[in-house]
Amino acid sequence: MLSLRFITLAVYLTRLFLVQAARTPRIGFEIETPHMPIFNSECTDEENTAMKGHRVLGQTGNGWFLGVDTSPAVKSLLNLEYDLLCDLGNTHELESIIGNVMANMAELDTRDTFIIQDSKGYRDNCNPWRKLAFPGVSKVSGKATWDVQATAPLMLEAVQDLLIAAFQKEDHPLVIKQKNWMKNLVYVQKNWFDSKYFQEATGGSDWATKDVIGFLSIMLTNIKEARELTASIFHPLIRKGISTQGPKTLVWLMPRNSWTSVFSLVKKKLPESVQLWAILEHLACYQNTKDGKLKLDKRFCRGTVDNPQPNGKLQDKTWSLKGGGDPLSVKTWVESIVSRPAGSLDALSEWDAKHFDGQIGAFDKLGKTLEQVLDSSREVSLWEFRGLGYSRKADLPKRIDQIQGAVVKFHKRYPQEPIS
Repeated sequence: MLSLRFITLAVYLTRLFLVQAARTPRIGFEIETPHMPIFNSECTDEENTAMKGHRVLGQTGNGWFLGVDTSPAVKSLLNLEYDLLCDLGNTHELESIIGNVMANMAELDTRDTFIIQDSKGYRDNCNPWRKLAFPGVSKVSGKATWDVQATAPLMLEAVQDLLIAAFQKEDHPLVIKQKNWMKNLVYVQKNWFDSKYFQEATGGSDWATKDVIGFLSIMLTNIKEARELTASIFHPLIRKGISTQGPKTLVWLMPRNSWTSVFSLVKKKLPESVQLWAILEHLACYQNTKDGKLKLDKRFCRGTVDNPQPNGKLQDKTWSLKGGGDPLSVKTWVESIVSRPAGSLDALSEWDAKHFDGQIGAFDKLGKTLEQVLDSSREVSLWEFRGLGYSRKADLPKRIDQIQGAVVKFHKRYPQEPIS
């Protein structure tokens, strides 16, 4: 059974992507600041959690609304968050929406109280909410820093490019700014398929087109990053507290469709002679290097770079709650992706919905499957880009335009499914 938090979030996600034409690719943005919190001392933990994604009364317009976020789920405290949605590549529409949002930010500086309601217009039990005051500070919206996240349809070749860019610490609009914290980021190299195992089991690497490699790369990155979740990875100083963010904090690039849907995009290309887990377990034998040369990951394999042998330890990796509670093994997750039909929740998406906010794979549960590439009939999955960095209010239009421009560039670069 889905948790109350998942159901509440479902309403929020429905507003973002389901109300528009199914065949029109869209791009969404979340613009949030921790510097203008609102509070209600009478709000309980349960009421607070249920308000994630709800709206501020009277603060909405064409293509945007002002909502609230419970992260980091502190009792009686909410962060203000703008949600934007427009056609991908429609620069004029996006500029208009951003202009209206900027004007509304100025209005926030003069407001003291806020009424919160759900997407159907029903007011929440705990109201009104008041803005925390900062003595001597005026026009807070202009002095605050705003975190920008984006959600957009993206092909797996682009996912591969972004993982490479992150490993090489490139400055890219869709790559996380804090590049040093993710120690287990992996992108599969073509020469990893030259090992004795792949030559004998799959006959080489002709089947590994760039979209397949991108899929294997993001899978391996999630597998190697799996760990006990004690607090948000973005706040290492408070890891003694229990995370409210879940596994999505471990990798900045997260599918909003379920992993079963992502897998369906490359399933027919994988060799029938081997299981997906076996492919991943043998690819896990390698680590990336700056010069591209082969390097053995001795945590998971023994032998040589030409003939590595998995030592069985990869399947021991798990996501778990504090103290190792309710562990989910990475192998169980991979097997669920293969065994379950496209569009159904995989084991990690279920685990995330059970213990956290259920954002991984949530769109499929709501009936929002795949989207098409710009000016193409090719279908791709939706991805969320987190940790893209903070900006001042004056810099937001440029930042958002850069993010959309980067997505559009990928759509023009990879309009069709690759054959090599």
